[in-house]
Amino acid sequence: VSLVLPVSPMANCDLGSRPVLLSNGHGWANVTRFAALSLHRLSETQHKAKMSGASALWRCFSRMEEEQKRCGLHRLRQSASMESVLSTKKQTDEMLRKLRVMVDSFDLEVDESVESICRHILDEEDDLMNLFLKH
Repeated sequence: VSLVLPVSPMANCDLGSRPVLLSNGHGWANVTRFAALSLHRLSETQHKAKMSGASALWRCFSRMEEEQKRCGLHRLRQSASMESVLSTKKQTDEMLRKLRVMVDSFDLEVDESVESICRHILDEEDDLMNLFLKH
């Protein structure tokens, strides 16, 4: 019985395929060794594919995690910015309210002072007119 196995692509093309004789013990040993090597290579390839797939999946998850961290930090910065803006706006509104109260009170004080000065001047004029009229 003979079995024809293909030769590796590295072999010379002129030789073609070589028959493997299974009638002796070395032929079966060669076939068994060839089958074991092929299964080992297939197993290694599957393992590499699995590991590269797991590695790719891990990298994908890592990128997603990094993007989520960036997004969270961006939202945190926005929130902090909004809080500081709101706080500053509240402080500014309070300062404007106090300034309006000060301006209003100043206007009242000035109005009273001006009115007092005007009364004083008018009173003096009245006194002078009375004195002038009496003489």
